[in-house]
Amino acid sequence: MSQFLKVLAHAHALEEVNIRINDHTLEVRPELPQTLESLNSLRALSMSFNDGFSDAMEMTLRVHPLTKLHLEHVLGQAICPTPDFLRGHSGSLTELTIHPVKLSALSSDHVQLPHLRRLDIRISYAEVDTALLVCLFPHIAHLNLAEDLCLEAVPMDEVRACNMLAQTKEGCSWPHLEVVSGNAWVIYAAALTCKVVRLKMDVYVDSAEDLDSLLSETRPCQVELRIHLLRFGPDILEQLLGQAPETVTDLVLNLTLYPGSDPAPERYLAASRVLLDNLKLSRVEIHLTVSDGPFSRSQLKSVRHIEQLLQEVDVRSFLVSVVERLPTLSDALVLVKNNSTWRYRRSAGGDVLLERMAWLDPARW
Repeated sequence: MSQFLKVLAHAHALEEVNIRINDHTLEVRPELPQTLESLNSLRALSMSFNDGFSDAMEMTLRVHPLTKLHLEHVLGQAICPTPDFLRGHSGSLTELTIHPVKLSALSSDHVQLPHLRRLDIRISYAEVDTALLVCLFPHIAHLNLAEDLCLEAVPMDEVRACNMLAQTKEGCSWPHLEVVSGNAWVIYAAALTCKVVRLKMDVYVDSAEDLDSLLSETRPCQVELRIHLLRFGPDILEQLLGQAPETVTDLVLNLTLYPGSDPAPERYLAASRVLLDNLKLSRVEIHLTVSDGPFSRSQLKSVRHIEQLLQEVDVRSFLVSVVERLPTLSDALVLVKNNSTWRYRRSAGGDVLLERMAWLDPARW
């Protein structure tokens, strides 16, 4: 740390700093806040900590107005923001990340961040307060809602109903929201009522039945789903997006297999083909991969078996079958881990190209 501070003290043109602190950092290096304060060009600050949140707040208050701020508690303890910790950056901050956050520690009396465009928070579904988020961050374009552990037995329907009702009031929904990403369960709790361009979500079996509601409420053009096929059979998969709005024209399906998934991976591809029948897509991507774990020794054996089965999939034939069922497609790609990647493209003049993509070839992984 001493060497780092010496370098930092002379880095007058430095625009970004990433630092990890603990509850003893300022005791050992009390000059750190002053050193950061001296960096007149500093615009982006990223701090991670296993404790010492009050120290992090002090440094946030001391530095010059930032455009980007990232705070993360590496042990997962919810960060409770103080009323003043963003006040000095209210006129400059455009990107804010807090992982995880206790949103109930904030209130509408806190400082508003009118220039914030990108908000990334990890939060439990029970803590989601959409009206408060709109009040504090009224002009965001990108919203990421990652899932944090919920320790309270709060019914999802109650949280969702409160958020939906609150957004019926004037000024309680985002006028410029374009991209929403994160955990489907948390996004469902937020009950967003504004139209978005892109929706990108992690989907588990418990949130699968909520997808139609999410899509009908946000009416996206582009949808990207990472579907975790853990206790998630092909029969559930083929029923997804059954009532998707016609606004959806671009779809990416990342199908992630786990030990215990259906022993025949091709059944998931077949189910995804059925799923597509309900849509009028111009572009689609389907990725069939295996989770990176971690796994036990017995689970690793199952993973190796799944990877062997993936090598036997006829990726080209599957892609052709998808294109034949969806005449509206102009661009389609299928990637299967331990196998290959194939792409179909049709030009406006009707010319067709079907090729194996060497630069995206998972057989090299």
